[in-house]
Formats: sequence, structure tokens, C-alpha cells
Amino acid sequence: MQINKRSGAGRPRADQEVSPTLVVMSRLVVVFWYLLSVVLLHAALPLAYEPNRGQADSRFLYLARSSDHAVYLSSTEAVLASSGARPIEIRFENGLADTTLEPNGALPGVSNYFIGRDSKNWRTGIPQFSSVRYHHLYPGIDLIFHGDEFDFDIAPHADPRAIHLRFDSGHAEITPEGDIALGPMRLQCPIIYQGGRIIPGRFQVDRDGLLTFALSSYDHSRKLTIDPVITWSQRRRRGHPDRCGCGWERGRAGDHAIDGFSLYRWSVSACRIGVRLQA
Repeated sequence: MQINKRSGAGRPRADQEVSPTLVVMSRLVVVFWYLLSVVLLHAALPLAYEPNRGQADSRFLYLARSSDHAVYLSSTEAVLASSGARPIEIRFENGLADTTLEPNGALPGVSNYFIGRDSKNWRTGIPQFSSVRYHHLYPGIDLIFHGDEFDFDIAPHADPRAIHLRFDSGHAEITPEGDIALGPMRLQCPIIYQGGRIIPGRFQVDRDGLLTFALSSYDHSRKLTIDPVITWSQRRRRGHPDRCGCGWERGRAGDHAIDGFSLYRWSVSACRIGVRLQA
């Protein structure tokens, strides 16, 4: 029996062309996996704060976003947003008019926003920071947002009773554990300390829903720190989509685009990442 072997069997000849559709789809798969890796990496990173340069509502000076929640900061309030839930607004009642916000801890990354097709609306190279400090929010009291936490730094002889927080999303309620529960967010019972010494203290809510702090005796001649921790529920309401969705379409001249949208009330309404694929 004679067996004929063809050296080029199974391989396309040089004069054969690969289908343009196959080329486009293979490149889209590469783009998809790249974007997925970026999203997963972003979800694992701690919150990074960035100045508002048009990527959010103009009343906010700084913002931070993770894969499922965000923090927006103005001089008079902080807004905590979680996908599928109503945003929680924390107002700093009776705060001082000369309060200033300052970012600290520059990070190596930057944020880029491609909003719509007009490049005039794009925002690129926005710096990221690990924290934002409110200087002189109350007399002798600074507020620092970092990651999922915020701390009150109380200078010697300053009065922590000056701190008054109002929740516009509803009346704050204290749980049996001493936490404040507000929808998907919970403020854990604050840790209050001077150096290495823990000062007993707790949340206190008056009839008008203002949140204050009740403290045991401490040394008023030394700096005091009040540290409540923010935690988020992992539950999602049925019928609500995730934070973002995406699709793709083919435009003129072989251009393709990946469209994304954000469900946060104060974030960009849409972004468009253009990808030119040569068929």
C-alpha cells in the first residue's frame, strides 16, 4: 500500500485569505480579556481618591470608586454610593466656612475617563491619592478619609462634642452592637484612642437624627482620634444590574467601540473606549 504524505496538509496555502470576521472576533477576544483583567485588578485595589476634573458632579471636590461602591467628597458633605442602593449623604452640620480639602499620599496610578465620542469631554492623567484631609472642619478638628474609613483628628483642648453629622437618606439608628446601620452601609462602633490607650465611647443620636459621639473621660491636653469603620453589605437587590455593563458595535471605516456605563448617580454617565481593528 502506498501512502502519500502532503507536507503542507492542514495548513492554509499562502494564497488563501483569513476571514476578516475571524480576525475581528479574535482581536475582540484579546481586548475583552484585557479589560476583564483590568476590572479584576481594580476590584482588588484599595480606594484611591482623585480630584474632580469634570468626571463627576461639580459640587464634589474629590471622589473614590471601587468595583461596587464609591465615595464623593464636598466641603460640606460626603456621599457614599453602592450599586443597587440609594446613596447615603452625610452632612457636616455646623461645620466651619473656611474648611479646605487636601489630598495626601500620592499614588503611582492615574485615572482616565473617555466620555462620549468628543475628545473635549475626555479626562486623562488624573492623579490618585490614598487619603483626603478636611482641614479645620470644626474648631481644632480635622477629618481624614482614607480607604473605607474616616477619622476625626481632635487637637488638644478641642471639643469633640462640636461634631454633628446628619444623614439625609434617613434617620440613623443604633444597632444592639453599637453600630449605625444605613441601608447597605454600616458605621461600626468607633474606636477612640490617645496614643496606645483606648478611650471608651459610643455613637449618640438625638431626636433630630444628628449623630454625635459620647466619650468617657480622657486627657484633654493630648490629641484624640475617633475612628469609625465603614463596612458594606455584599447583598444585591434582585432586579438591579451590576455597576457597569458593556457592549460593542461596528462603526465606519472598520472602527469598533466598547461602550460602558456607570450606575452611580454622580459619576460619568457613559464612557467609550475606541478600538481600531484592521480587518
